[in-house]
Amino acid sequence: MNEQERVQSAPQKSAAQAADFAPSTSAVPAMPAVSAQAAVEQPQRSLPIRARRPEPPSEHGPRFWALPDRNLGWWIVRENDAGSAGLTTGKPVIFTPAMSTDDKSAAAECCRRLVTSRLRDVFHADLFNLIKRMLLGGMLCLAGLVGLRVGGEFELFDIPLLLGAMGYSAYAFLRYGARVARSFEASSRPFSHFAGEPFAENALLERLSKALAFRQALPAGKKGAAPDDELLDANAYRALLKSGSVNRAEFLALGAAICVRFGLKRAEPPSLVALCKSEGLDLESAALYRDVALAAQELECEVDAESWPASNDA
Repeated sequence: MNEQERVQSAPQKSAAQAADFAPSTSAVPAMPAVSAQAAVEQPQRSLPIRARRPEPPSEHGPRFWALPDRNLGWWIVRENDAGSAGLTTGKPVIFTPAMSTDDKSAAAECCRRLVTSRLRDVFHADLFNLIKRMLLGGMLCLAGLVGLRVGGEFELFDIPLLLGAMGYSAYAFLRYGARVARSFEASSRPFSHFAGEPFAENALLERLSKALAFRQALPAGKKGAAPDDELLDANAYRALLKSGSVNRAEFLALGAAICVRFGLKRAEPPSLVALCKSEGLDLESAALYRDVALAAQELECEVDAESWPASNDA
């Protein structure tokens, strides 16, 4: 083969090799042609995106339970009674058994005293913080003034000390003084933000009221003979919850509130006599409400135990 034949056969070989490596179009199914109108209409067929409406602000305020008592008339228990958080926001609700108008007025007065006491504690704490910081700022100002009066080689440090002490005193007065003003206003008018009917009849409190009356009417020799009527132990409350007449969440919330109020989760829980002295309760009332708290703790543990297998499977 001469030189001219090699030059002519080279393009033919390269074309054959390119045809061997080219992908076969026979095995690939033909894609349907998409018209321009369909391409324009395709985004319109997608699911519409709905904008989420802003949720209304929660109006849930502090919740109270008015429990009957022979000495106090009405013993008020607050949910999450660990401080004053939430006492001045939202609409308060006072759960009560069926009561007359005079009893509602007495329960409202007891609730007002409880809220005022909690808010007054906050006012005293804010006032103490203000006085403490103002005393610190005054001592620093006095030290700066004495240093400037005496003079000496540390006189250059006394001027920044005095200026810093004056700035700190002004900052503490503005910040903690505003807190004192707000807490004093809240303690003076605890329910000024609320307008409406705060009372709501509760089936659990109605049942507790009947159980307390039943306990007080029993003679000493027959106490404990009817545990379901007296609501004496956890089994009585378990049967009450299974009947559906009482909400489990409300029962657990009331039990937790009484537990915090009585301090039953301490290393050494107080005795029944100590509870009567500290809260001013009747002996039968203190015993009943302590039984409620202890039964709620036991039933809450049972609920947690029932939810363990579900959480493990998930």
